[in-house]
Amino acid sequence: MLYYEFLNLTHNYSELFKFLCDKKVVRDRVRCPRCNVYIQCNIEKSFIISCAGKYYKQIRNKRRKRQTCTFKISIFNGTWFSQANLNIQKICRFIAYFMLLNSPRQLFLEQELSLATHTVVDWINFCRELLAQWLKDNDEQIGGLNKIVEIDEVKFGRSKYNRGRIISGQWLFGGIERDTSRIFVVSVRNRTAETLTSIIRHRILPGTTIYSDCWRAYSNLKNYGYIHKTVNHKNNFLDPDTKVHTQNIERVWRDIRGMIPRYGTVKYHYEHYLAEIMFKRQFQYHDRLNKFFEIMAKFYPIDDNITINNNE
Repeated sequence: MLYYEFLNLTHNYSELFKFLCDKKVVRDRVRCPRCNVYIQCNIEKSFIISCAGKYYKQIRNKRRKRQTCTFKISIFNGTWFSQANLNIQKICRFIAYFMLLNSPRQLFLEQELSLATHTVVDWINFCRELLAQWLKDNDEQIGGLNKIVEIDEVKFGRSKYNRGRIISGQWLFGGIERDTSRIFVVSVRNRTAETLTSIIRHRILPGTTIYSDCWRAYSNLKNYGYIHKTVNHKNNFLDPDTKVHTQNIERVWRDIRGMIPRYGTVKYHYEHYLAEIMFKRQFQYHDRLNKFFEIMAKFYPIDDNITINNNE
């Protein structure tokens, strides 16, 4: 679906509801725990599913009394939208702009959607947290026989003095597979051989030809079934004899550097920044919306038979 089509959809409750149900991110029915029947949502009236059926309640003198059911539940209960304070239309517009735009976009989102600064920050974080779940789950290995993977490590952020305190940067480590551009990037506490080798063995298949600089942490890669070739960046960016270079992974660093704030980024947030960056590198504009809702459905599955306390 094109972005303008989706944004138009957000102005029509019924069509938006149908879209979200089709994507399996909201429910259109639920089983009443009292009456044991399925209740359909009437979206024209409310986002609340209500039961008006009849059931028998046991009273103290052991007689059963017929009562009208008052059970009700939001179609958003148990979904990614469950804790939202915004209406669903505005949330979906926010998602569309989040998918379409890179930072800086704060001012645009505030003005376009009439949102407070802290609300925009919160919803950007909500979207990134979902993508961070996807990134953590999406840890397939790259490389293999006759494949070349470039690896490198880089430090983001600067040491900055503020009343005697030093804010340190964050090390990132990544690899990119030539020809396919499949990639991984992770934040690391240090760039020791133990740390980097563990990640390499987890993310890169044995038999891969690995290109790197001459950092000593890579010196034992041949012991783990890799073909390892290096380029000495003190002399050349491209080895004139072997033609080895790591320019593709360095290009990734340039792209990431343009999207991560230089100052004030808490280390915890790097994973969330990386999740958005990796998602947008992997999926083109026209694929992102559908993929985002697909991820949402995976991590927040809908259960029509949800068990609710009868007193609710």
